[in-house]
Amino acid sequence: MTNVDGEIEWIGPHEFKFVLPDEVHIAINGDFEPKHFDAHIVYLKRIAQQCGGKVYCLVETRYVGRMTEALRKRMVTGSNEYPYAACAVIGAVGRIRIVFDMIVKAGRVLAPSTFQFPTRFFPNVESARSWFQSLRNAP
Repeated sequence: MTNVDGEIEWIGPHEFKFVLPDEVHIAINGDFEPKHFDAHIVYLKRIAQQCGGKVYCLVETRYVGRMTEALRKRMVTGSNEYPYAACAVIGAVGRIRIVFDMIVKAGRVLAPSTFQFPTRFFPNVESARSWFQSLRNAP
C-alpha cells in the first residue's frame, strides 16, 4: 500500500492523516484506549517504512478524553518503538499538557532508547510544521 497525501485512516474515533512528504497528523477525539494505542503503533510503523523509517508526528489534543494510568504506563515501556523523527503536540493546555509532558519525561527516563525524538508543544499546526521543516533542513 502506498501512502497518499491527505489519506485518512480511522482508529476508533481518532483520525490519522498522512501528509506529504513524511508527516502523520493525529486528531485524538475522546478516550485513547489501549487498543487504539496498539493500532496507532502499527499504523505509524507502516507509514514510516514507506517514508524512509521515520515520520514527523503532529498530535492534535483539543478533543482528547481520558488516558488511563494503565495506558500511560504502557506508552512509556521499552517495548514500544516510536518511528518518530519528531513529535509536535497541538492544543495541549492545562491537565492535558501536564499529562503529555509527564509521558514524554517518564519515557525518557524509563525507556531512553525509545524516546530519542524531540517533542514540543505548539499553539497551531502552522508553527509545528515550520518546526518540522527546520528539523528536515538541519545538517
